[in-house]
Amino acid sequence: MLGRRRGCQGRRILPAGTIFAQLMHTGHIGYPSILPDWLTLVGPSAVPANGQTFTPTGLQDFATPDELSEQGIHDTIADFARAASNAIEAGFDGVEIHGANGYLLHQFLSTNANQRTDDWGGPTDARIRFPVAMVDAVTNAIGADRVGLRVSPATPLDDIAAKTPTALSSTRSNPWDWRICTSWRWVRPPTVT
Repeated sequence: MLGRRRGCQGRRILPAGTIFAQLMHTGHIGYPSILPDWLTLVGPSAVPANGQTFTPTGLQDFATPDELSEQGIHDTIADFARAASNAIEAGFDGVEIHGANGYLLHQFLSTNANQRTDDWGGPTDARIRFPVAMVDAVTNAIGADRVGLRVSPATPLDDIAAKTPTALSSTRSNPWDWRICTSWRWVRPPTVT
């Protein structure tokens, strides 16, 4: 396996090691001055997270994002698939899609960050549509055996609220059941004592 492909595989310490790249999108967690000029802060809805982020001028309240358009949603899904393909070309063995800890995929699952009334928001079956489409696009691009998914539906990080986090794992509304990935990481919320 060493030296078989250019990129990170040629730099492995152990030939049997596996290296996955983590793909993520912060969504509404951010501030315009910390983004490159050509990027815009976006989220499932034009709803800012409650909290602050570090900027060149000090702490600032999270800014109000632009709501992702239908085209923006499809472009973001395609960007993840392209990033996964690029990771494989660079020599990674696979990718983990970061859908946890208050970032974009988690925001789409959330009942407070996702206030859409179209096919991407509202009931659980619609809110889960974006992460499912993301997993489908990435597994189609590089194969299910090279894809992991990290989710934390009940974790309230970065101002995420889910009125019914268990609905995301119920059989009736669970499109995850037929999806095969290399790994699933369900992150549990911290225990308060």
